[in-house]
Amino acid sequence: MWATLPWDDHMTKIDPAHYKSPNPARYFDRVSGLSSLLAGVREPAIGDSRRSGDTILQTVTGSVPAAEIRRVLGVGSTSGSYGLTFGIDDANRLITLRIAGPMFDDTTCRYDVTFSKYGQRVSIQPPQMG
Repeated sequence: MWATLPWDDHMTKIDPAHYKSPNPARYFDRVSGLSSLLAGVREPAIGDSRRSGDTILQTVTGSVPAAEIRRVLGVGSTSGSYGLTFGIDDANRLITLRIAGPMFDDTTCRYDVTFSKYGQRVSIQPPQMG
């Protein structure tokens, strides 16, 4: 993982565990990543359809136990629940995911993720190291 640290102006390779940060690569794990949160949604409600680029998404809202958010993101409260809003395309693929709740020191935060390039191979290159 690479990051720009507060005391530096260039990208540095880091171990996320050293900074008590989750490894973002785990977010895409099919069993324990972000998509696993959908199975635990409480009181799901169908929302409005909305446009994301040239795609129309069906939105769904609900809540997820805080412990599940902490399991996936590695941050946040361990009690209570977080709001979830997600968008599904006409092929039933998760395209957008919004998590809202007390992630840091009981400060309400929002975590937005957009999924794209389903089925495509992508090349991930390290950033230019300073």
